[in-house]
Amino acid sequence: TDETKRLDAMADPSTGSDTVILENSSDAADAVDTSSQATVSAEDVNTNTISISVGSSGPGWVVIADAMRGNGWSATIDGKPTEMVDAEEAGVAIHVSDSGSHTIVLRYNAPYFRAGGWVTLATVSGILLLGVGSIVRSTRKQRGSAHGDSGSHGRS
Repeated sequence: TDETKRLDAMADPSTGSDTVILENSSDAADAVDTSSQATVSAEDVNTNTISISVGSSGPGWVVIADAMRGNGWSATIDGKPTEMVDAEEAGVAIHVSDSGSHTIVLRYNAPYFRAGGWVTLATVSGILLLGVGSIVRSTRKQRGSAHGDSGSHGRS
């Protein structure tokens, strides 16, 4: 299978360290200059964002050896959205289409964070409305009892 071939290539000591193994053959259509050189360095790494500086002499792939395949991860090159493709059985790769200096930013946005915020807001609002409603009913009940008590004393 294709997966077996990819794993064999990754395990083969003759596979160069600069070889990128993409999981979908259609992704390999992007231009790559096998003679190009690149320097890659992580500039800013925090919980939700990774900024990577790339200096390249031609087009190629930058592989991120981290499990970023799930919902929530996005990438930009020089501020423009770009695709992350599955690579090397666990990581992702980003295609750099031309030579020069580039900044790749990987950003994680929890996919259900906004929905969770709305659910929390609705829940807190509901609790507040129930509390206010309870106070209003209690106040009306007390006023009604006070008026009813004074009225019953006058009739006796």
